[in-house]
Amino acid sequence: VKLDQCIHPGDVILARVIGFGDNQHSYLLSIVEDELGVVSGIGDLGERMIPCSFGEVKSVITGIREPRKVAHIPDLNH
Repeated sequence: VKLDQCIHPGDVILARVIGFGDNQHSYLLSIVEDELGVVSGIGDLGERMIPCSFGEVKSVITGIREPRKVAHIPDLNH
């Protein structure tokens, strides 16, 4: 799995902290579990992206889709 197909800079993600970096000022994060991943994204053109499937996000402006590892968040309203 390529990292750039899972998350992009600026994406809002749900992740689990699995450790600390070398200098104790950074964190090691995991998005391996189904409920972890991208919640909201930033597209290549800087626009807001929202999940449209568990493997893609879609621009709210252009409708362009980009690959991401989307968090499987249960619908708590039902």
